[in-house]
Amino acid sequence: MIDVSTQQLTSTLSDGCAQTHAPGIPAHEHHRELEPHLESFPQPAISTQEALQRRLQQYPYQSSILRQQQPAQNLLSHSTPSDMASVPKHLNFITGNKNKLAEVQAILGGVIELRNQNVDLVEIQGTVEEVTLDKCRRAAEAVNGPVLVEDTCLCFKAMNDLPGPYIKWFMLALGPTQLHHMLDGFEDKSAQAVCTFAYCEGPGHEPVLFQGRTDGKLVASRGPTVFGWDSCFEYEGTTYAEMEKSEKNKISHRGKALDKLKEWLASNVQA
Repeated sequence: MIDVSTQQLTSTLSDGCAQTHAPGIPAHEHHRELEPHLESFPQPAISTQEALQRRLQQYPYQSSILRQQQPAQNLLSHSTPSDMASVPKHLNFITGNKNKLAEVQAILGGVIELRNQNVDLVEIQGTVEEVTLDKCRRAAEAVNGPVLVEDTCLCFKAMNDLPGPYIKWFMLALGPTQLHHMLDGFEDKSAQAVCTFAYCEGPGHEPVLFQGRTDGKLVASRGPTVFGWDSCFEYEGTTYAEMEKSEKNKISHRGKALDKLKEWLASNVQA
């Protein structure tokens, strides 16, 4: 056994640290010289920053709305009183995803006519409720009228509910066939799919939220890979992608959120 005293170890570490800076320059002065380099992390290209600034200026939401904002959790609706909002017969659903549009139309059919608009919106960082509220306000400002928006999360218990609302960036990087590798280092493969819809009557109005959650687990991809992470989210032994669309809509996070929205719309759509 090698016996190294605390004093010897401290002395050795000190000598090693002392040799890392240039001779004749005190250690604290050397560290000051390094500080600019340590703080020089890569920055986004100027063109990217300018593009983001233009989008923020194009679709701002009023600061007065922020001051009036209620806590996100208090805006989740199960059966909102009918006098809270007035919904037109035709509603702008803000999405560029054709599969998502078809799924929403199938569930809301007979209650309201959806008209699709693809608006390029800035998305903030935050909880799914905060992200959805902000997106809805910006969309209402952009179209200058009533809108419906949606945000989807995939939360891994092993990662304390990450990636959450940022799942789309992991999907872009990994794709559905590689996404399950995110949990390779964890025994717990459980996941929760979360869907949050927000309706806003127009600029200056506070959005109302409708949320659905489905528990499952992350698995290796099975079934068609045409719709997001459906092929790697398993519910009771079957992935979303392996299900018939009608069966999926009965148990999915989106189906649950839309059931709440459908009930609310039925008592709020203008006659």
